[in-house]
Amino acid sequence: MPATTTSPRNGLPSAASVVLLTLALAAGCAPVGDAATSAGSGPDDAPAGTDDREVRELEATPATRVGSAVARVPTAVRLPGTDLLDVVPVGTREDGLLDVPADVDVLGWWEGGARVGDPFGSVLLAGHVDSEDEGLGPSARLLTVERGDEVEVRAGGRTTSYAVASRRFVPLDDLGSYPRILSADGPARVTLVTCAPPFLPDEGGYQNLAVVTALPERGAR
Repeated sequence: MPATTTSPRNGLPSAASVVLLTLALAAGCAPVGDAATSAGSGPDDAPAGTDDREVRELEATPATRVGSAVARVPTAVRLPGTDLLDVVPVGTREDGLLDVPADVDVLGWWEGGARVGDPFGSVLLAGHVDSEDEGLGPSARLLTVERGDEVEVRAGGRTTSYAVASRRFVPLDDLGSYPRILSADGPARVTLVTCAPPFLPDEGGYQNLAVVTALPERGAR
């Protein structure tokens, strides 16, 4: 997701208000300049697996806590082929959206979603694929990960390993068909998102969202 500090179109849905995930995720893919084309002209890989599809309106409402004694806030993540990247909680802005960190080397964790160790739900982590100042970021690895690749999430001083189960390139105008990106239901998982080619400035920027789902591989260490 190309970073910008001036446009209200940059962000993810807040837990404070009911917002369509389709609109809020698409907002993070607005153009910021020529550097934003560095992610390539378009994805050419098939999804590394499948996810259930449910066609319905998405509401960005916070996950209900069930008092899990092991639930922890993520503080760092290692994507396949990257160094350890900082993860920061993403809060609500005045415009009702959650900021994706402007720094391409930092990912944002949606506070309204699941935490590491919760027995169910999506731990949503979002990062910009590139920026005008920094060029291509580590989140670009999400465009090419394969089934079985390892993702490590650091939380509460412990590391939990996840295995990539699927990778999808979802058209921004079809995000409403993928409620599991944000859902508090279903198996415990990490969902990693970033914008994906093609990049069309005249049509608002990136046209797809890379959605990578990873499932717990083993206990925390």
